[in-house]
Amino acid sequence: ANNATLVQEAEPIVAVHLSESDPTAAISWVNNLPAGDGKWQTIGTLAAGLDEDNATTLLKPLAASLAQDTDSPDAVETATEIASEFSENQNDPIPRMLNLANWVQQLPAGKVQDAAAEQYVQETVADPNAFNAFYFQDKNALLSIANAISDGPARDAAVQAAVLAIANVDPAAAAQAAQKANISPAERQYLQLLFLKAPFARPVTTMPPPGFFQ
Repeated sequence: ANNATLVQEAEPIVAVHLSESDPTAAISWVNNLPAGDGKWQTIGTLAAGLDEDNATTLLKPLAASLAQDTDSPDAVETATEIASEFSENQNDPIPRMLNLANWVQQLPAGKVQDAAAEQYVQETVADPNAFNAFYFQDKNALLSIANAISDGPARDAAVQAAVLAIANVDPAAAAQAAQKANISPAERQYLQLLFLKAPFARPVTTMPPPGFFQ
């Protein structure tokens, strides 16, 4: 292996070891690495390795780093990994989800933000109990992030997931969100039909069966 390859392979190891004693220094060091595949691989490794107390400190500085390389496939993959990592705090997901929402919203519009936003929505609605608590801490975050996704089909899917999750805890707000959402006419019609034919009553846990609208 050449020297450049050896350095790239060593960077994640250095970052993780440094994070064990000084997470802030580790984050600063990683942010100053030259742009490229090695940087994003190292960021992903660092995100996975930080403990619960220091995890959210990684979020805000990374927004600036990702902004420098918004079309990089590695940056997109890293954004997705981070969104997943920071959504998986089983002990107390609420502060982490609020921090993650803030971080996603700071990313520049484009592929990186789309990837992080899609993963954020998926992780947020995955656990009904955690979602219920999170929703009442910040009622606007989920829909705001879903509506901001630039890719049309991905935005439709994210908004649908958000609206159906909100319908479990706040049916009126969900119906209003479906009316105002930045979605395709077909998706809006689908959601309107869903609310028309099946007024939501708790708990709603599944989509309607096949043929429901026929």
